Amino acid sequence: PRRFLPAAPERGLPAFIVSHLISYTSSEYKSLPIIFLMKQASSKKINPVETIKLARRLTVIALFADDMLMNIFVLKGGNAINLVYGLSDRSSIDIDVSMAGDFLPDQLEDIRLRLEKALIKTFSDHKLEVFDVLLKAQPKTPYADVKDFWGGYHLAFKVIEQHKAGLPLESKRKQALLLGPDRSASFKVDISKFECCEPKEAKTFDDYRIYVYSPVMLVYEKLRAVCQQISSYATTVHQQPRQRARDFYDIYTLVTGLNLESRLCDADNLLILHEIFVAKRVPLNLLTAIHDYKDFHAVGFETIVANVSDRSNLRDFDFYFDYVVGLADRLHAARVK
Repeated sequence: PRRFLPAAPERGLPAFIVSHLISYTSSEYKSLPIIFLMKQASSKKINPVETIKLARRLTVIALFADDMLMNIFVLKGGNAINLVYGLSDRSSIDIDVSMAGDFLPDQLEDIRLRLEKALIKTFSDHKLEVFDVLLKAQPKTPYADVKDFWGGYHLAFKVIEQHKAGLPLESKRKQALLLGPDRSASFKVDISKFECCEPKEAKTFDDYRIYVYSPVMLVYEKLRAVCQQISSYATTVHQQPRQRARDFYDIYTLVTGLNLESRLCDADNLLILHEIFVAKRVPLNLLTAIHDYKDFHAVGFETIVANVSDRSNLRDFDFYFDYVVGLADRLHAARVK
């Protein structure tokens, strides 16, 4: 089934509260009487964290609302792990999707309009207005030696409460909800092109059909992201290496949470590993070089700790790093047999 989330009522509870009730009644609060939830929600100030969570869910729905785009985009990253597979409470603020090919230059405005229409419709059902929808190529001018396999698009937009929609544009920008990183007003979606998108999985997300990386693909793609920070590769794509502590945490969470260990070295899955690395021309032997970058990646681990609400089972970075290094070595050994 494919549908948008139910609209907020014309009168009564604010749209945010109705949206939260939808979330609550489908999760840990589903056993509580709805009248109790309404009283509890209406008596509390809206939590900015919950507002961001709502925006993430609505954005994912909007990305797959258009009949053409739903067959192009595949959700990946932290939001796939958290929102779809229910692992970890560490969703990324930004949303990451992949596409197997590329858009033609003269298609870009049509794609932007399709996304804008879907976003406006999805958010308006919750008394929110989307505006300033931008879609730009990243990088703007790609290097000639990597343009056939590197790059993507950056989608950004702002959101304001619908009753403020009549304000002048500059006032709307100043009063937009702070949904982005560092409390910025821009909510962002990163679209990566020329990616390996098969075998993607069809999932029902809030009664809406979306496509998402399989758990095995998520592990392989995160391993590749770690390898892409190795200096010998980063220089070939004209990028600066970035700390990826979150990927070490996510890989461990995926493998142990979904019991993937025995599947990762299967012959069929190793072919997927190969295709994911080939898509960005990342040499598989970089899997054996991860161990040299421990201090580099450890720098970002404190941010991960700050974003995990349940820290009872959280380990130190050394634990996650050593686990991923061991897994990478096993995968490399299995691949070269």
